[in-house]
Amino acid sequence: MHTRGFERGQVRVRVTVDAQGTLVNLEATAHVNGLLDDQAGQCVQGAVRATRFTGCPSSAMSEVEKTWSFAAVPRPHPAAP
Repeated sequence: MHTRGFERGQVRVRVTVDAQGTLVNLEATAHVNGLLDDQAGQCVQGAVRATRFTGCPSSAMSEVEKTWSFAAVPRPHPAAP
């Protein structure tokens, strides 16, 4: 991604799961270099939908939200001989 100009990104995911662990609602957004990136957001949604959730029998619905921020770290170039 660094070669494509990736510098920084942020992913926000909010899920609602019922007592049986069924995904009821999903909101996911991704920003790349400060701009909303629908393609990256769809990739995140696909990954979350593939996840198995455990239910909480004592609660009809559970809602969780998490935001991740990340940045590219330049790799040092090997010293020339």
